[in-house]
Amino acid sequence: MIAAEEFTFVIEDDPPLTYIDEYNKPAGFLTEIGKAILKKSGFNIKGNILVLPTIRADEFVRDNPYALIPYMTRKASREDLYHWVGPVALREKWFYKLQSRTDIVVNDIVDLKKYYIGSVRGWSSTKSLVEQGYAVELSENDNNHWKMFLHNRFDIIQARDDEIAYWTKKLKFNTKTEKLILFDDRYMYYMSVNKKTPIELVNKMQKSLDTMKLNGEFEKIRRY
Repeated sequence: MIAAEEFTFVIEDDPPLTYIDEYNKPAGFLTEIGKAILKKSGFNIKGNILVLPTIRADEFVRDNPYALIPYMTRKASREDLYHWVGPVALREKWFYKLQSRTDIVVNDIVDLKKYYIGSVRGWSSTKSLVEQGYAVELSENDNNHWKMFLHNRFDIIQARDDEIAYWTKKLKFNTKTEKLILFDDRYMYYMSVNKKTPIELVNKMQKSLDTMKLNGEFEKIRRY
């Protein structure tokens, strides 16, 4: 009997998409989607799921054959660095402020240059903010990032709607957030797979994902 192919499964701490829950277990919608794709393809996860900071996770998957991340922003600068399976999720980021910060007034993109915007080191969106000339206040991880926002260590945060919902509940915000203007909706999230992985295995994963979308399995996991 031929042994099943094994993949090193890497996630970053970016709830609610991928994270470690209160029971110290890998969780999140895209963690579960990634696991389901591998299972449907007849592949196994090698050892335990690894949890790494964004920059290290990206480097690990680039450097290690049969390694993957269940989601990554697919953009031109990364196109040739990985194989891609997807899309697995939309990527729509908005600028938000705390509703209590009545001193922050944003009517258009130019107004944002007046304020400090929070982001996490290594994120694709962080690089975009810096390249566009925004004043960026960096955090090392998601948890610190949101605590800094709550305590007014910076003025504006860029986030997905699902992030806002997760963190305002987890940290028990005593003030509401206010959506300002759209930051970026140009890209999609894809599973990224080490480039040395045989393309026939990548194609098999893509076929599994396509099947999951057609038979309702994908949506069932997304809504769980």
